[in-house]
Amino acid sequence: MDSIITTSSASFDNYGYTPDIGGNTFFAVCWGLNLIVEIILNVKTKQLFLGVCFPFGCLLECIGFICRSASSHNTTSLGLFLMNLIGSVLGPVLLLAGIYTSFGIIVQLYNPIYSFVKPINYRRIFIVLDVLSFLVQFAGDGMASQLSSLDMNSTPGFQVLAIGRILQLVSMTIFIIFVLIFFVNLHKAHKNGSLKRETETYEYIRESMFFKLMLTSLLFAVFCIYIRTIYRVAALSGGYQNGVMIDEKMFFGLDAAMVLFASILISGFYPGVCFQQMTDSDDATKMKFPKATEVIYSSNQTIRSDTSKASKTTDFYELRKIYQV
Repeated sequence: MDSIITTSSASFDNYGYTPDIGGNTFFAVCWGLNLIVEIILNVKTKQLFLGVCFPFGCLLECIGFICRSASSHNTTSLGLFLMNLIGSVLGPVLLLAGIYTSFGIIVQLYNPIYSFVKPINYRRIFIVLDVLSFLVQFAGDGMASQLSSLDMNSTPGFQVLAIGRILQLVSMTIFIIFVLIFFVNLHKAHKNGSLKRETETYEYIRESMFFKLMLTSLLFAVFCIYIRTIYRVAALSGGYQNGVMIDEKMFFGLDAAMVLFASILISGFYPGVCFQQMTDSDDATKMKFPKATEVIYSSNQTIRSDTSKASKTTDFYELRKIYQV
């Protein structure tokens, strides 16, 4: 490609420009403050997996922007560049892991029969795809930078980088399709009056204003990160270190700001607050066992009557007898 930088004068510049110390410091501070908020929220809600994904995502983003700020004094430092790369790529991956997990729990709060995949599979499928995407992107960007620093053609690294970014875009697109399928099925069931819920225990959670705001903010967060992913793929259209890739203002607007806004939305209406109500409620804890009712309900009339009996049972050990767990 003509746009690939292979000249020795530019090959040692990992960014293709000098990162703005003011802008990057601003984002580093914002991520640092958001990290503190996330830690406080997770201490209060005690959601283990979310307590890893969201705070560490903020931490990595903060480290990434600190390294970008430091790079303003040394754009040739491969170490600073790679640390920035880890933060800017792995940070959103961790945020998405928390979102995937949250949506799986939200599906459980309604009824898994309206979802295309089982609730647990949202985390299993999409986290694996995102981790794979991160590894490919990290390898490709590192390879392209290293080849350029050696005054060699960086096309192979650029191609690997493109594959990684496209993989992440495809993964997010599939997730969004699954989310749309779930809500379309939910709407249809509600409209024709056939909406079934696994248990009425969580009704007060679903009907609360905070839950509705949390769900809305989570969907907007997905949208923001999706815009960022589209931008990162589009930025590769002109080749490695093309005009779009070396436009830091565009990076701030369509990458950094989008991910930060998504994280602020998550912190503002933290999903763990709703999920804590599930785990802390005595009724919610007892009704975890009827998770098997989906199978029981559709397969056996006799056990169906037992399920009805279980819905009126409040004794923990009686529920275990009915469901044989």
